[in-house]
Amino acid sequence: MLTLGHPATLSRVADPSELRATRTGGPDEEASTASRILLRWRWAPEATATRLLARQGSHPRGSSDPDAIVTTVARADYERLGSWTLDLPRTAFAEPSNFELQPANVPANGPFSLRSDHWYVSAFSLAEIDGASLVSPGLEPSATTAVPGPHPQITVSYSLKRPWLPARPWVLTPRTEPSGAAVPRMVLVANERAVPLSAEDGEIVARLPAGQDGATHAIRTPLNLSRIGVRAFLDPTIDPGSLPPIRLRHPETGLARV
Repeated sequence: MLTLGHPATLSRVADPSELRATRTGGPDEEASTASRILLRWRWAPEATATRLLARQGSHPRGSSDPDAIVTTVARADYERLGSWTLDLPRTAFAEPSNFELQPANVPANGPFSLRSDHWYVSAFSLAEIDGASLVSPGLEPSATTAVPGPHPQITVSYSLKRPWLPARPWVLTPRTEPSGAAVPRMVLVANERAVPLSAEDGEIVARLPAGQDGATHAIRTPLNLSRIGVRAFLDPTIDPGSLPPIRLRHPETGLARV
C-alpha cells in the first residue's frame, strides 16, 4: 500500500541536549597533531550510551555519517568523569595536520554559516529497549555544536602610565593574547579606599571606546591615580552574549598589586 505525503521520523529514544564544546589544547601544542576538545551534554533518561560524530567543515549527516569521526561514550564512563574528551586532527587551515577531510559542498541545516576550518560535533542517544538497539533521530538543535577555534579565549592586559608633566593626561594601553585581537569597550574605575574588584566597585573615571591591540587612550581626570586604587574592566553596559570569552589581566604594580 502506498501513502502520499511528507515523511516523518519517529523514535522511542530522545536526543541528547545542551551539547557544549571547549577547546583545551593538545598534549604538546608544538608537536601534537591533535586538538583536545572537552564535551559536556545532558543525557536522555533512557540512554545507556551516546554516539559522538565530529566532522570538519559541515554538520555530521545523521548517526552513521561515513565522513565523520565516530566514538561511543558509555554513560557510566561519562558520569565518572563528568565530561568527555575527544582528540580531533588539526584542521587544514588554522591547524596544519596530515589529515585532510573534504568539507561537504552543501551545508547541513544550522543557524550560522559553516566554515571549512571548523569542526562540528553531533550527539545521538543509544539505548537497549525490548531487546533492540535504538538510536535517537537527531532532531534536537542543541545536540550539535561548533568547536571553538584555536584561541577560544582572549586575554586583555593593559598598562597605565603616568605623564611626564603634571598637566598631561595618563595613558592606558591595552594588549591582547593572541596579539592583534579586538578590544571591547572598557571603563577605568578608581577607588580611594581599596583596589576595585569590579566595574561597580568605585567611580568610573573614564570610558574607553572599542579598539585594537596596542591602541592608546588618554585618561583625563582630576584624581591623582598614583595614590588610589585603579583598575580597568569591561564596560558593564555591553551585552555579555555579544562578546567572545575574555579574561582580564590586571597590572601588578603600585596599589593595583594583588
